[in-house]
Amino acid sequence: MSRTVPSGTDAPSTEQVAIRACDALIDGYRMHALVAGAGAPVVLVHGLLGAAAAWMPVMRVLAREATVYAVDAIGIGQSERVRGIDGSLQASARRLALWMDHAGLERVDLVGTSHGGAVAMCFAAMFPQRVRSLLLHAPANPFCMQSQPQIRFAGTRIGRRVAHWLPAAPSWVHQAALCRMYGDPTRVRAGSLEEYVESLRRPGTVEYILSVLRHWVPDMTALVPMLPRLRKLPTMLLWGAQDRAVSLSSAWRLRAVLRAPLEILPELGHLPFEEAPELFADRILRFVADTAGRASVVPLRTA
Repeated sequence: MSRTVPSGTDAPSTEQVAIRACDALIDGYRMHALVAGAGAPVVLVHGLLGAAAAWMPVMRVLAREATVYAVDAIGIGQSERVRGIDGSLQASARRLALWMDHAGLERVDLVGTSHGGAVAMCFAAMFPQRVRSLLLHAPANPFCMQSQPQIRFAGTRIGRRVAHWLPAAPSWVHQAALCRMYGDPTRVRAGSLEEYVESLRRPGTVEYILSVLRHWVPDMTALVPMLPRLRKLPTMLLWGAQDRAVSLSSAWRLRAVLRAPLEILPELGHLPFEEAPELFADRILRFVADTAGRASVVPLRTA
């Protein structure tokens, strides 16, 4: 099934929610995370250029009903930079599992966006017993050809030079790139650009991103046979109708493989958790509550 729902324009919540850091040593390296709230654990996995801080508007809403964690992948955000880090999906999923061990989380509601959605799918295929439900927002997937030219370019000598130049690019370049990720550029969250640029400019970030891109094609190939395993898990797809990073056309093919419902958010782009955080958080909470409700129903035995 699929449906399109009105997006509206969310006003940020004024409720004060305490968000604290909970760092851990994973494989000997510092992995940063944010945590807030109380209740069943919800883990948020960011995209390729994202970071835990991008989830903060959503965390403030989710924290009303859940214990919500947002994790920075090692190599980006506030996590440690590691030279030669393995940026593959399976390595990223394994590090997420180790972080969950450290946090004492046995089973979680897992939310992944963009490249983080691909990590979440890989994690769920590798560790299905640790996933209560899986919500995927515009996950990078094997059926999306939209970014293939850029990924191939990043593997060239010129492409690598451009990647290393990007952190020092003029502010208008960064601004234009961020606005392109929104359905409505006037909704760009205050401070969002600065967070992305600060993370990008930290030494080692570009190397991490290039490592992810080097593994991209083999990762997507390896993900194909993993996807049918996710049919056993409660799974939902969310997609912005104006997404310019992960094509909406690929959503239909992914939906068919996963046999999962797809909800399309009109007017929104690739960053609905920043563009419409109340709406995005509401979709997560509804899905989590529905999953928990179904799990609590025990079929009656008949003689």
